[in-house]
Amino acid sequence: MNKISVEDFLKSREKNIPLIDTRTPLEFDQGNIKYAHNLPLLSNEERILIGTIYKQEGKNAAIDAGINVIAPKLGLLRDRIRSDFPQDELSIYCWRGGMRSSSMAWFMELLGKRVYVLIGGYKAYRHYVIEELSTLKLHLIVLGGRTGSGKTNILNSLKNLGEQIIDLEKLADHKGSAFGSIGSKKSVGTEEFENEIFEALRVMDLSKPIWIENESRGVGVAQIPNNIWNQMREATVVHLEIEDNDRLNNLVQDYNPVQRNELVESFEKIRKRLGHENTDQAILFVKEGNLKEAARIALEYYDKTYEFGLRKRSQEKIITVKTDEANPELIAKKIQQLGVK
Repeated sequence: MNKISVEDFLKSREKNIPLIDTRTPLEFDQGNIKYAHNLPLLSNEERILIGTIYKQEGKNAAIDAGINVIAPKLGLLRDRIRSDFPQDELSIYCWRGGMRSSSMAWFMELLGKRVYVLIGGYKAYRHYVIEELSTLKLHLIVLGGRTGSGKTNILNSLKNLGEQIIDLEKLADHKGSAFGSIGSKKSVGTEEFENEIFEALRVMDLSKPIWIENESRGVGVAQIPNNIWNQMREATVVHLEIEDNDRLNNLVQDYNPVQRNELVESFEKIRKRLGHENTDQAILFVKEGNLKEAARIALEYYDKTYEFGLRKRSQEKIITVKTDEANPELIAKKIQQLGVK
């Protein structure tokens, strides 16, 4: 068994060494190290049971209970390791680099594997992530524009042109509004969100500009880290002025495949801000299939919110780009030609 630091642990991925997370499925879903495979020693319920025994009866009793739970699973674990991880080397971690990863490492070595164990486990990785995100100095350029401007598509077009980007909405699996959870696969919390941002930044050249979409502090249930949020607020903003009709068409295209009841629920979330009359009218438009007019009502609120936020920024750092072009690739080229640094 080889115990290695977080830095070396992360480098092991570059050597295509499979990464194994031995924690429970619940722990894994809350947050994990990118590219890790979940191979739990204990189920969610078993971990709770053994933790209770530890508190009530002590360490030795908990170890005995753990052995009794794990022993019947060894055959299945052996088969899965051999079938899913045929490589000679494996990297593993648990919560604190304790008994779960040590036990799994011992078992894997019996099967002929060379095993690397993360010192301090996932907890050490999280400390590392938080420290990095709190101290990084980034050269951010914020891509702004009213709702429906197609900023995410333009951001990805900038990436295709060779620019570095952070797609916060993709990392959070949320579009950043009351309608943002529509179509999301799961709710990404702040912990996993921070991990994703850290991993995205690891492969970037931090001396060069990084484009990032203008967002509220919260993207879904996840929060943008303080240090990055503060740098976003101080960064140059490229503010897009897109034709209203193009914005409405973008929104209709984005939400047309969506179940109507999801749109109704989203309008209900902003009823107090839209007002009862506007909300009722928007919901009626949704039920009638007139998404363009429903979107027009939503934009009355979101445009005011965006403009309020824009006014709070340093006006000297706002570059306005007006265009009657609807193609995100062409808009991205126009933005790139500005040579914003």
